[in-house]
Amino acid sequence: MDLPALNEAFAMVAIAAGAAGMLWLWKGTNVFTGVEYEGGKELLTPPEKAFFRFLVKAVGSRAHVCPKVRIADILDVARGFHSKEDQDRAFRMIAQKHVDFAVMDNHGQVRFAVEVDDSSHDRADRRERDVFVNNAFGSSGITLVRVKPRGFKANKVLLRELEALGGLA
Repeated sequence: MDLPALNEAFAMVAIAAGAAGMLWLWKGTNVFTGVEYEGGKELLTPPEKAFFRFLVKAVGSRAHVCPKVRIADILDVARGFHSKEDQDRAFRMIAQKHVDFAVMDNHGQVRFAVEVDDSSHDRADRRERDVFVNNAFGSSGITLVRVKPRGFKANKVLLRELEALGGLA
């Protein structure tokens, strides 16, 4: 093989190796680098906002109202699973869901959680989710209060939980 052909072959190998290296680096990087996001999205729906204002006033300085809390930040997966995979699956089921509000006392302990059941909870997929969430909280010992957008001020479970904090503010 003459020198120009050898140089050409070497150049082709170098280009192929460089391309392979670039591909390897590209696959290892975040493909979302440079994606722009925008703010201004409303955190609460109008019924949730109305309930939030009521709840903040009702708890006063005795507790804090935390909106949109991930269930996995309130509940832990109990021990006793046969495998790590089953335990991980149980965690993922609560890690991808949130409640509308968590009421936390001044010691940082979640006292109860609240779901505002607006018309979206009439859908079949939401009803299925609601059953799961009810069961998760039911097994945990932490009360989940479900309120309707109207009439929540007369919700007996909610009033009982507020009384347990020391009465309405």
